[in-house]
Parts: sequence; C-alpha cells; structure tokens
Amino acid sequence: MSKRLLSLTLIPALSLLLLANRSVRDSYDLKPQVEAGQKLAFNFEMSGTFELADAEITIGPDTLPEAPIVDVEFSMSHGADVEILTAKDGEAQSARLKITDDANSFSGEASMMGTSQTFGETGEAKMLGHTILIEKDEEGEITVSDVSDEEGLEPLSDEDMDGFDLENHFSVILPEGPVAVGESWDIGERALKLIRDGMKKDGGTSESDAEEFEKVMSLLSSSSEVEFTGTLQSVEGTSANIVWSATFTLDQLDLLNFAREMGAGAELDEMPVQDLEMLGSSSVELSGKGVFDLEAHQLTSFSLEGEYTFDLEGSASAEGMEFQMSSEFEGTLEMSGGTTPE
Repeated sequence: MSKRLLSLTLIPALSLLLLANRSVRDSYDLKPQVEAGQKLAFNFEMSGTFELADAEITIGPDTLPEAPIVDVEFSMSHGADVEILTAKDGEAQSARLKITDDANSFSGEASMMGTSQTFGETGEAKMLGHTILIEKDEEGEITVSDVSDEEGLEPLSDEDMDGFDLENHFSVILPEGPVAVGESWDIGERALKLIRDGMKKDGGTSESDAEEFEKVMSLLSSSSEVEFTGTLQSVEGTSANIVWSATFTLDQLDLLNFAREMGAGAELDEMPVQDLEMLGSSSVELSGKGVFDLEAHQLTSFSLEGEYTFDLEGSASAEGMEFQMSSEFEGTLEMSGGTTPE
C-alpha cells in the first residue's frame, strides 16, 4: 500500500476514532448515585428579605402623606446524616436519616398611618435529633417510620414525617444524561414536575392540592415566562463546576379573576366596594454555582442567589369615593446546600 493511499484511508479513520474517543471522554455523568453502606451529610439553607419599597394610596383627591412600611426577613435550614442501607443501580432502596438541623424563623416590621408593629416567630425544631427510617418495597411503595431511641424525644406522627422519601432532590437541577463542558440543560419543567409529583404522592388531600396547583399553573401560563438552565462550565480533576441561571416574569396578571378561578368569588362579592380592579406583575432573577464530585457522584455544594420584585396596582370605589393604590415590593433570596460523603 502506497504512503499516499495510507494517508487517504487510515489517517482519516484514526482521526475519527480519536474525535469519537475525545467526545466520550469529555462527556460527564452528573447524576447522583449511592451504594449500600455509604454515609452522607446533607444540608440545605434558604434566607431572604421582603420589603415594601414604594407605595402610594389615593383616597378621593387626597394622597396619603405617609407610605406604609413593610420589612420582613426569613430563614430556614435543614440537615441530616444519612446512611444508605441498601441500594440498586445507584439508587437508595432504604436509608436511615439522623436529623441534625431543623430551623426556621421570620421577623419584621409593618407601619401605616402612624401605627407600627414588630413581629417575629421561631419555628419549633420538632424534627431535630430524630432518626427516620425510609424503606422502598418491590412495588416501589415507600414506608417512613420514626426509629429514634434517644430519651426526651416525642414520637413523630405520620403527618410530621410526610414528605420524606429516598429521592435526591438536588438531581432536579442536574442534567438527566451525560453532558460536555459548555453544554446546558433545561430545569424549569422538571422542577414543576417535582412539585406536582410531591403533591400527588399520597392521594386524598395531596391529590386535591395537586389539582389546585395545576389550576394555578394554567392560570399563570398566559401571563408568565420561566427560564431555568444549568451549564457545565468546566472540569478540574474530579470536580465538575456548574453554573445556573433562572428568570421568572409575570406580566399584568388579573388578580381578581385569578382569585375567582381559585374559588374566592363569594368573598370578593361580599366586599363593600365597587369597580374593584387589581393587577400584579413580578420578576425574579437568580444565578448560582456549584461543584459535582465525579468520584463521589454527589453535588457537594451549590448556591443560588438573586432578587425579585412584585408590583401591585389597584382601584375601587365605595360610597361615591374613589380609591387608588400602587405599590412595589422587592426582596432577596439565597439558597445553598450540598451532599458530602463522610
């Protein structure tokens, strides 16, 4: 075989093989996986603010000289030490969780017409210290039980333990299949599906809540737009670096029609006002980053933060007097967490 013929056949073929091998090598599986006997530490935190940034209320020809003030802060955190008891194909079939963190609180101030009030509440850490056993049978049914043996802990009810499962909910912000550096994936629809599935899991009240959620989403769809994506930014050793971006916009939603569709028509009809109108618009922007450990197969850290606004415009009349109101709420939101192998 001549050198020219070799260059025309063998070299291109080798080049294709090298390119294919590089493509496979550069694709990374970011799906969380576990194995029996593995121990993990899970944590999640969220905090934010909610503030009435601007408001104007007009009654007849007069505008109130002092705008209302609303300023709220809130936070929550959850943590658990997790032991995987059994697993199949990388997914937990049974696990034991020791709750290490269970906190939530909010505080704030509100004032109007010279009267002010401060408020605040710290939630009861009812789950703290408890050990929860979660098991899945061959039919996929989940059983959750409180197996705590520490003195002084009150047994948890079924309602207290509602919501525990074997899913890694961080997976909702990760790609469903292998991705290459620079590749992005959509998250919005999957996040909504997670909420729907969570509402439907038990039937009864949860089924009713799920139907209500579907109605809410249907009513919002014509006035809203959601974009939520993740991107594999780079890989350094066993660390896959991810960035996220999310935006939500709601444009001129008729809040009265929304309330009527949700079953509040009777209450609205009983209000002692006429010609009531109320429109709401909102925007949310979030961005964040995280690290997926390719060796441990876990999202070891992530953070999302951003800002949101909510604008409200309304008008009504009562006893010959016209009322108008416009207000702008704004706030911040921060989330962080991860799952770390021990």
